Amino acid sequence: MAKGRKTKLPVFIITFLLVFIAGGVFLCLLLMRPERKLSGTWVTKKSIENDAHSAAKQWLDSARLGNEVNLEGIDDISVSLTLELYKNDTWKMYIDEAEYTSRYNAAHQRLAKGLRSLLILRAAELGAEITEEQAEEAIQKACGLSSDEFVEKYGPMLLPDAAAVNAKYSLNGNYSAKNGVISRDGMEDMHFMVDDELLVMANDNDSETYHRVKEEPAAADNLLGSLFSPMTAHAAGNNHNILENLTLVVDGSGSHNIKTIHYDYLNNRYVSMRDFAAALIGTDKQFELSVTNDSVTIKSGQTYVGVGGEGDPFPRTRREPDEEDPLYNTGVLKNNTMEYDGVTLKYYTFIGNNTAGYKDAYINLTDLAMMMDLDIWMEDGRLNLNTHGTYSVDIATLTDEGFFDEVNSALVGDVTTGEIFISSKEDVPVPIASTTKLMTYLCVMDAVSAGEISLNDIAVVSKKGEELSRSIDGVIKIDEGQEVPVDQLLLGMLLPSSNECALTLAEHVAGSEEAFVERMNTKAALLGISDGTLFINCHGLPEFPDNTATSKIQNHMSAKSMFILCSHILKTYPQIKDITSTKSAYCEALKREVRNTNPLLYNLPDCFGLKTGTTNKSGACLVSGLKATDAEGNVHEIVAVEFGAEDSTVRVSLSQELLLYGRDKVKENGSATEAASVPTTVEDLIVNALKYL
Repeated sequence: MAKGRKTKLPVFIITFLLVFIAGGVFLCLLLMRPERKLSGTWVTKKSIENDAHSAAKQWLDSARLGNEVNLEGIDDISVSLTLELYKNDTWKMYIDEAEYTSRYNAAHQRLAKGLRSLLILRAAELGAEITEEQAEEAIQKACGLSSDEFVEKYGPMLLPDAAAVNAKYSLNGNYSAKNGVISRDGMEDMHFMVDDELLVMANDNDSETYHRVKEEPAAADNLLGSLFSPMTAHAAGNNHNILENLTLVVDGSGSHNIKTIHYDYLNNRYVSMRDFAAALIGTDKQFELSVTNDSVTIKSGQTYVGVGGEGDPFPRTRREPDEEDPLYNTGVLKNNTMEYDGVTLKYYTFIGNNTAGYKDAYINLTDLAMMMDLDIWMEDGRLNLNTHGTYSVDIATLTDEGFFDEVNSALVGDVTTGEIFISSKEDVPVPIASTTKLMTYLCVMDAVSAGEISLNDIAVVSKKGEELSRSIDGVIKIDEGQEVPVDQLLLGMLLPSSNECALTLAEHVAGSEEAFVERMNTKAALLGISDGTLFINCHGLPEFPDNTATSKIQNHMSAKSMFILCSHILKTYPQIKDITSTKSAYCEALKREVRNTNPLLYNLPDCFGLKTGTTNKSGACLVSGLKATDAEGNVHEIVAVEFGAEDSTVRVSLSQELLLYGRDKVKENGSATEAASVPTTVEDLIVNALKYL
């Protein structure tokens, strides 16, 4: 080979290298495009437009010197807004609802502070110098409410509630990003700039700056993570998979082991009745107990005779979901019958075998306390019981602990005086399911009162009524052309909640359901409860409109509007209680016995109904009534409204606690005249509070 001769690379290798390098450059440029950095989670602060300051000022200005109260910062409200952009070109946006609720509460607390400041100014005008604590004490004596409670009950709505704000900002859809412009479904196009930390979007009307939320890589994203990641503890399981050995202290001394099931959620305790019976031997609250496969018998005041296993701890307290513990079988949660001193009650309980193999019943701790009138509470991880005390509802503490979080809205009040004792989201219209039938009853009775129909009229079942009775929502099978008296249709509608009976009544009164529904909505307007109230049918079932898009609509009403409706019914047609307090009745024309769906009739002697209701959207609803006697011997009627519980056990327990709280408030309040004298305006409150300084 000659010296100096150069070796040449083949052409195809050079070509391959050039193509490879060009492809790499193109890929790098593609990855560096700003659109590639959009995907991820971004967060910003969003100012909530409101007129809190003007609403608060107008309310305080209704009282003398109210314009001198400083309300600075009451309407400076912002909330965290999260924007999630996904790699599949979809997006989602939502607010931090807990954060907003905290700010919402802070604004109302600021107004309550303003109320106290006004009292301090008025006292100073009279030559008295008082502290904020003294002002608060005087307000409570004047109206029976704290300043926070007075603002909540009688003050203006300063801000939209969290649900309304979340509905405004809870958006999602598809998006595209090209040439520095992002387009999102339902939103105006915006120019954007993005890097690893910031996303800035702007158009002629708005600009927003978001910060990227750093996300830790999921353990499952790598082999080591999936092999060595710790097990996760969940708040709720598929069933009652958490057992607990709980210490019970009776009258401040001695301790007893109580076996406990946490049903689905931690601290949703169901306790062993045999363990309790053994622990209370020799006390004023002792009771005899027998348990069968589906019933429990209790005899108060008698000494419990043990069968074995009482007080024994669970051999182990953790199970995986769906794992069957070979050492203990808790059974399943059912609405079981109880005999308590000869009186039939109904409570949700587990009945299974205890650790010694004998039948045992587990009952919700709150239900046990209410049923047996026990003064019982949790403290420092132990259960304490005072056998000389009685059950009472500490509603303030319960509210702080999320008592009303389990429902969409609720209240309890005295229909005799019109006073509402406590409420949560009482003005928010929500789906009400079969509690609708209370308005149907009212419109039917109005027709009876007007002489349009009579209770002895014979109504004829239509084809539509027969079809409804044979649908998935049918309760009582009825046939087209079947003749049923109006009074028996009312029984069928109010006791087992028959939708076909409600429809037949509506058609008999007005000729068609549509015409009857017009009466329902007109009646709501006449009662002053039409704002947010909407009836689309006479029974409360959801309906799908006749259009191409799939949607579902339901009857809506707020808890406060339902309270007003019940007050009107009980004062105008008190005979409804003769029906709704009945546990069962035989309807000759329907050829069947109908049973009341309200279990509170079994558990509260003075309960008189009123109506249950359940759909998927509405949740479990219950409107219930109770007779109560005040300190002077006057009988009052109290009504509790609960909309949106997650299941029947919650709606029954919560409603019972509300009624018992209402009963206690009636005992405290005295006569109706005294209840009516409570100040409701700022000026009246201040004038009354000055008397207590």
